[in-house]
Amino acid sequence: MSSSGPAPNWKGRELPATLIAWAITAINVGVWVAMEASGGSASGRVLVAFGAKVTPLIAQGEYWRLFTANFVHVGMTHLLLNSFALLSFGRITEMAYGHLRFLAIYLVSGLAGVTASYLFTPGLSAGASAAIFGCAAALPIFFARNRRLAGAAGRAQLSGMLFILVANVLLGLLVPQIDPWGHLGGLAGGTILAFALAPRLVAVLGPEGAQIGIRKEMPPTGTWLIVPLMLIILGALVVGR
Repeated sequence: MSSSGPAPNWKGRELPATLIAWAITAINVGVWVAMEASGGSASGRVLVAFGAKVTPLIAQGEYWRLFTANFVHVGMTHLLLNSFALLSFGRITEMAYGHLRFLAIYLVSGLAGVTASYLFTPGLSAGASAAIFGCAAALPIFFARNRRLAGAAGRAQLSGMLFILVANVLLGLLVPQIDPWGHLGGLAGGTILAFALAPRLVAVLGPEGAQIGIRKEMPPTGTWLIVPLMLIILGALVVGR
């Protein structure tokens, strides 16, 4: 197991701690702007053209929609809500897990959510909600795993995140416009990945045995095998439908 150091450097400068969350938000905004310029992000024609989840088209072989649907949003309100969530939960998840682990959780959770939606919801759907649910699921696992060293702030984060997750799952089941299977799929994907990829906080002891700090210890490299394994399982579910 290796200890985490500073964030990776680019041209000798330390990368921002939440670089990926901001980059994904920028991509989502850019796609939305392009959709508005092409006829409106609420237009069914535009949604289909930009890669929304359309069950019959995926069944015909357009599997790329399982990925692109995560970057397509219907209207400004949808975009703003998901952007706010991504820059809230997502940034905290990226700081806890690191850039690459956060990106893996985000992308694979999104694929898991759209796959679940494809399997159980026939209508058109789009948005980053499934990926965000995956990130939100990863946070309680991180704080639960590190509850001893995370202290009162970590326990408060754990309780708050669990409440938000349960409330949002219930909301998805009650509101017809929300795709609950997408949320549940993202939640499941993020949970599975987090159990494998969550770092541990380790106490740093001084010469006399007193704690002088906390360092982050990443899981073994082999835990990355969870990513291709999940992709294989998701692919099998889609092709075997």
